[in-house]
Amino acid sequence: MQSHRLNNLIPIFFTILYLWLPTINSGIDAYAYAAAIKWGNELWWPHHLLYVPFGRLFFKFLSGISSIQPLELMQWVNAIAAGLTLKYLLEILKLNKVETPGIWVLFVGSCFGFARFVTENETYMLPILAGTIATFCFVKYVLHKNQLQLVLSSLIFGLAILFHQIHVFWFLGLALIFVSKSGLNGKALMLFIIPASLLVLGTYLLVFYAVNPFHD
Repeated sequence: MQSHRLNNLIPIFFTILYLWLPTINSGIDAYAYAAAIKWGNELWWPHHLLYVPFGRLFFKFLSGISSIQPLELMQWVNAIAAGLTLKYLLEILKLNKVETPGIWVLFVGSCFGFARFVTENETYMLPILAGTIATFCFVKYVLHKNQLQLVLSSLIFGLAILFHQIHVFWFLGLALIFVSKSGLNGKALMLFIIPASLLVLGTYLLVFYAVNPFHD
């Protein structure tokens, strides 16, 4: 029980640490995203379609009650997303009965490659959070064969891809399980592939039409 409580404190510790120590050496991309979020220009970046629109909506929501600027705001958003990612990673490890899961979460949270981008206005952390939650749902499906968990996993993977295209490879990597494992059937594969595909393709088509409207 004591070990369980200590494990649960690790994501909280890292969240506080990331919020306390945002980078003061932001890169050019971080400033470009911040400008787009603040002024509403260049909202749609095709490789990470939803990052700037999400930041813009959140910034506009808070602008009436806070003077926080987009660069600082998104650093905070990414720091909180990182803490939640570590929490869901811990839960995935528990579901898989990994010994000493807290050690692995501690390792991930303290890696420079992770900490570097979760304290910055970068596009990587929100899709990683979505991918981790989607994987959590996927593992629950594998363990309990609850098809709702599979559909949720697919939809959340769709969000991950919309926040950054590279997460299509994470999604396809899990889809390969349905091909390689005889216990997972074709219907399950469709339940996993179709929702994410419709969400991603439909969103890109809507954005394409909004940016490039067809006129008679």
